[in-house]
Amino acid sequence: VLNYQPEVAVAGGRVARVEALLRWNRPDGSRLMPDEFLPLVESTDTTDRISRWVLERAIRDCREWQSAGFPVGVSVNLSPHNLRDEQLVATLERLLSEHGLAPGELTIEITESGILGEAVLAAGTIQGLRDLGVGLSIDDFGTGYSSLAHLRHLPFTELKIDRSFTNDMLANEHDAAIVRSTIDLGHELGRAIVAEGVETLEVLDRLRGYRCDYVQGYLISRPLEKAALREWLAHPPVFQSAVAAGG
Repeated sequence: VLNYQPEVAVAGGRVARVEALLRWNRPDGSRLMPDEFLPLVESTDTTDRISRWVLERAIRDCREWQSAGFPVGVSVNLSPHNLRDEQLVATLERLLSEHGLAPGELTIEITESGILGEAVLAAGTIQGLRDLGVGLSIDDFGTGYSSLAHLRHLPFTELKIDRSFTNDMLANEHDAAIVRSTIDLGHELGRAIVAEGVETLEVLDRLRGYRCDYVQGYLISRPLEKAALREWLAHPPVFQSAVAAGG
C-alpha cells in the first residue's frame, strides 16, 4: 500500500506535494517498513513491476486530489536499479498521459548514493526524465560522497537534506553549518531545497532563517493513507498558521 507524507512551502505554508511511501501490510495486521522488505524485493525480478505499480497508483491518486480541488504534486522514490530500465521514461510518459497529470507535477526521488552510482550507466534515463519535464530530486543529501563535479552536471531540480542533519542542527553547530551551506549551495545552483525530519517549531524557525524552500516531517504530518490525506488536505491543520506566520 501507499502512504503519503506532505511537503509544505516554508513561505506561507502551502502544501506543494506529497511523497508516496511504500508499506507492506501483513495478514496479521502488522506492517513491514521499506528497510525490512525492499532488500528482499531488490534481490528478485519484481523490482520493476512493483515500481511501476507505485508510479501508476501515485499518479492516479495525485490526479484525483487535483480533480477534487487540491493542487498538490506527488513524488515517488525509485531505486538505482530502476534507472537501468530503458522503458522507464516511456512508461512514465504513458502513465502521465493516461491519467492526465502534467509532468511537472511528478518528482522522482533517487538517493544521493544511488543516483551517483548510476550516473554513467543511467545518464540517458536521467536526462530523459528531465526532457519529459519530470522533477528530479536527490534524496538523503549529505549521507553519500558526492562531488561538486557530479552535482554540476546532473540535471536535478532539488536537494533533500537528510533528517540526520535537521534532527541535531539546534544542538550541533557542525550539522547546522552543513544544513546552511547545503541550502546556499542548492540556491547558487538554481535548485530548490527540502529539509526532511522537521519535528519542532524551533527547527522550522531555523530553517526559515536559512531560507529553506520546503519542509517535511512529523511537525507537518506523519505519513497518511489516501483517505486520511484527503481529509488532511480538506481541513488544514494548526501547524499551517504557524508556518504562515513566519512566512
